[in-house]
Amino acid sequence: LQIGDRSVREISKLSSLTELYLAQCNNITDAGGQQLAKLVNLTLLDLSWCGRVTDVTIGAISSLVYLKTLEIARCGKVT
Repeated sequence: LQIGDRSVREISKLSSLTELYLAQCNNITDAGGQQLAKLVNLTLLDLSWCGRVTDVTIGAISSLVYLKTLEIARCGKVT
């Protein structure tokens, strides 16, 4: 299963979602990452090994006030 920006756009409609594991989804870029900001109830987000995600995505999800756990291991474009 290849999850990319289009899938994330659909997932972002699930506003009551609290946990989302997207580790090793290398087809997710900042375009999809920015859609994650719509998931206002997220408490856990795993973006580990998502090599195309950058600081743009991190900036977008910084508005998620309930986010307690953010996994970004091996995201080489995040500084």
